[in-house]
Amino acid sequence: MRNLKENDAFRDIGGRLREFREILGLSPEQMADESDNKVDNIEPLEKGEIEIDIFFPYIIGLKRDFGLCIDWLFTGKGQPFTCQGPKTRVVSLFYLPMRASRKLSN
Repeated sequence: MRNLKENDAFRDIGGRLREFREILGLSPEQMADESDNKVDNIEPLEKGEIEIDIFFPYIIGLKRDFGLCIDWLFTGKGQPFTCQGPKTRVVSLFYLPMRASRKLSN
């Protein structure tokens, strides 16, 4: 059984997963499709009801495909995006550091 502090941490992580999906402009159904996941897994993950066997492959895929910053996911500090992933939408350019944005435009 999780203690209260762990529950808060998982809820915070879940909230950032939801925020990341919303920044991308994806519905839970679209995110499930884009991330090769089941839509029934997305909502519990975003609520902090994390199942490790689903959670780790999901976030690794988000990092690989969308440029999710793992530090931001776990701490809330910094930017949600670390780089341009192959599936990253244009909206994510707003969150890239200025140096990275200039590289992408060249």
